[in-house]
Amino acid sequence: MGLRFRGDDGQAEQIRMPGGAAVPGLVEVFLAPGSLHCAAMPARVTTILGSCVAVCLWDRRLRVGGINHYLLPHHCGGEPSLRFGDIAIDMLVEAMLRLGCQPGSLHAKLFGGAAVLGLATGGDPVGDQNVRIALARLCQHGIPVAARDTGGPSGMVIRMLTESGAVMVRRIVSGAAEPAWHGDPAAPARCW
Repeated sequence: MGLRFRGDDGQAEQIRMPGGAAVPGLVEVFLAPGSLHCAAMPARVTTILGSCVAVCLWDRRLRVGGINHYLLPHHCGGEPSLRFGDIAIDMLVEAMLRLGCQPGSLHAKLFGGAAVLGLATGGDPVGDQNVRIALARLCQHGIPVAARDTGGPSGMVIRMLTESGAVMVRRIVSGAAEPAWHGDPAAPARCW
């Protein structure tokens, strides 16, 4: 049993997730935009990123991890939502601390922030803004960034193994009907 936060209504709920068939005892999670996953139970969390950013946190002492997926850098009024980086990063750190993690045992990996959307006001791409808020917030929390794969012209599919902190990344080929993750040996994947 773990915490899974959904950004639609800003509420957290504790739910049972189905076990993954491929690896006994491993929970399979698809992380939607504006949400996070953080649990002591090992999971393989998959999400798809364009200009959005995912921050992956891992505690090397407890061997637990968490991940968020946010769309925009700053919350600008209204109800707090995981759709915004400043909220999503702070909530991910808080969730990891509730699992017993210590800030000194955490390290981060950042992914996404591609230039797939038009320019924001002032010519500053949303993806770049999303990456900057992650770096700033993690610095404020004293969490070092161990790896990152950010920017570029195309989106990506990432899979995090929360027990080891490993993240596999596959870039999405422009014009592809869907990400080539399953069964496409030609699409290169990187492990961080």
